[in-house]
Amino acid sequence: MRLPWLGNSRGASRQPTSNEIYHTEITADVPVPERNETVRFFSRKVIRPGKLRHFVNRDLRESLLSCFYVGVAAVLPVSWWQPICGWVSGLRRKRHFRKEFDRYEVAVKAVLGDAVDTRKMFEAQLAAVHRRRLTLAAHLVAGWRWSPAIRLEGLEGLRQALRNGQGALIWCDQFTAQTIMGKRALHEAGVDAHQVSARYHGFSPSEFGLRVINPPLVKV
Repeated sequence: MRLPWLGNSRGASRQPTSNEIYHTEITADVPVPERNETVRFFSRKVIRPGKLRHFVNRDLRESLLSCFYVGVAAVLPVSWWQPICGWVSGLRRKRHFRKEFDRYEVAVKAVLGDAVDTRKMFEAQLAAVHRRRLTLAAHLVAGWRWSPAIRLEGLEGLRQALRNGQGALIWCDQFTAQTIMGKRALHEAGVDAHQVSARYHGFSPSEFGLRVINPPLVKV
């Protein structure tokens, strides 16, 4: 669904690049002798902030998807959730392939080689993004009927680090499920974890999205 009056302006193709918007600076390289590696810390500061739009095309679509998945999580059996996400992800699949697949394929093959089936991986990623939306809805409205079994590995090492009295930093790979499931696993294990989130984290970059669409995901 696309609303012409919310569409991109003529200057959309002249949007600044990430390097023009942010200044990235390495702040420290911390050696980890027991692993024979170094952890690099860096900061990123906005030097050219963009203009925050009131609405974008994505807002209406994300609002409808949020309502849809809340209904799915509240009413339909859990066994139906994954097929529904796969079906919904296919509704705009051609558009995603046309606009995003070429860059995705180049990036994936640069890491995994030319033998990988990038089309199948891309389709799986589209479905995973919808499972993420449904997982959020289930966490918010279906806690009484949805209790996933989550296996948390490395908990004893984390607790030992906490017993040392200096806290611990946890890095999370950007897998789809970790957005909610990783934090839920820590919570259920009794770990008092805190996350720093920017107000731009979430599904929408508009003012409406920051006020209405993104807060549930950030709060979780």
